[in-house]
Amino acid sequence: MAGTAALAQLDQVGWRAKMRPQSGLAHVLGAGAGVFAVAATEHLVSKIASDNPTAPGILLNLALILVALAAALAPLGPARATAVVALVFATPILWLFVFYANGQSGTGWFRAVYLLSAAMYLALYSLLWTRGRAIFLAIALLFVASYIQFEVHRQVESPKSAEALVLSPRQLVGVTGLVTGAQAQSLAGVSPQSIIEGKTGNYQAGVGLALGVIFLVAGGVLIRKRYLGAAVPFLVIGAIEGLVGAAVLGSNEGSQTLTGLMIAAVGLLLGLAGTGNTRRGSVWVGVIAIVIGFSGAITGWTSDALGQAGYEALAAVALLGAGWFLVRPLQEAPDGGEPTR
Repeated sequence: MAGTAALAQLDQVGWRAKMRPQSGLAHVLGAGAGVFAVAATEHLVSKIASDNPTAPGILLNLALILVALAAALAPLGPARATAVVALVFATPILWLFVFYANGQSGTGWFRAVYLLSAAMYLALYSLLWTRGRAIFLAIALLFVASYIQFEVHRQVESPKSAEALVLSPRQLVGVTGLVTGAQAQSLAGVSPQSIIEGKTGNYQAGVGLALGVIFLVAGGVLIRKRYLGAAVPFLVIGAIEGLVGAAVLGSNEGSQTLTGLMIAAVGLLLGLAGTGNTRRGSVWVGVIAIVIGFSGAITGWTSDALGQAGYEALAAVALLGAGWFLVRPLQEAPDGGEPTR
């Protein structure tokens, strides 16, 4: 029942839930214009702001969001791509100005930044002229996953560990360009160098890996239900969270074998989720992950060149055998669909 209700909700967002829109140079150029629109807004805030940039930051970013939403009044075309990119970046920047522009210390208010941003992205995915655009669902999933890891960090991990796998508060601040490196240091209590070197704990890595698996399974189900547009965000974010979680967890355990096999497992799941004629990129990325994973595991098994050659030969046989075994269950064409005479 819950699955049926969720699919019914997807039907409400329009044709983009079931189809992937075509992309072209003109529209992508429009997306690039959105990046510059956001950059211009933030530099304007920096220019007119006093010691407390809260008010100009909120007002100008809110104005940018409203102008972007008003793109519905413009003719269909690159202007909407510009507006979409502006909404993607301006949303978290707005909440960062609300909660952190006055020099507030600590990262506790990032709960609100994560959740309010995710809520806005989901609203944009569900309503107005922006509904059905996969980027909003993808970023919402990323923010939700990062929020869960953030809570795990604060509740059970070491205070010195990173706050999230992919989008920690400090990384979010860096991406948006809201604060300088010195301000980031006062906000988070650490130097930019330690931000790079921060170690993610096993609990967070495990949560990231689990969320990645859940998202990939959801993406595979959506593909088989013919919701191709809605499946893409789950596959992309699932692959990112799953692969990063596997790499971090294996690295923390100091085991190349564990790292490689988990990466290969995530790659296999991605390939199975995206298999068919709809998501060739996902299948290729999944198989590349399998190859990289097994290569890493073999390096951990032996450093002898002859031994590695033997393991690699076995891997070649195993992958080829798996390919032959899966041709019929996956209903794949004998030679990529080449017409037969």
